[in-house]
Amino acid sequence: MTTFVFPTPHTVRHAVFNGAGVDGMGNDAETWADPVDVKVIAYQASSEETLNGHTSRVVADVDMAIPPALTVSVRDRFTLAPPFNDPNDPEDKPYEVIGIEDANHGFHGWQPGSVIKLKRVTG
Repeated sequence: MTTFVFPTPHTVRHAVFNGAGVDGMGNDAETWADPVDVKVIAYQASSEETLNGHTSRVVADVDMAIPPALTVSVRDRFTLAPPFNDPNDPEDKPYEVIGIEDANHGFHGWQPGSVIKLKRVTG
């Protein structure tokens, strides 16, 4: 039996969320690992669904399809290529994972990957 795997033609930078640490002044501070290059299936601007009558939803800026071998958690950060990053922005602000749609429990054990919801870090 042949296993189908989606190609991963796009390279993005992934920084794993380490949790809360302490800064030089003794204050709580969130920390992330140094970003590393990872390969992903695709990313695109997220579409906002009209959910009349529903009370919970995730509003994201970008949806990214990732391969099943890539481990991602909420609060991890990704830096994307243009047009999703601003080439004139010297800080190159990342996107933060705000939701994960796990699609790795498919028919006959198929694991196509997951879709993660990203929101631009603005502060």
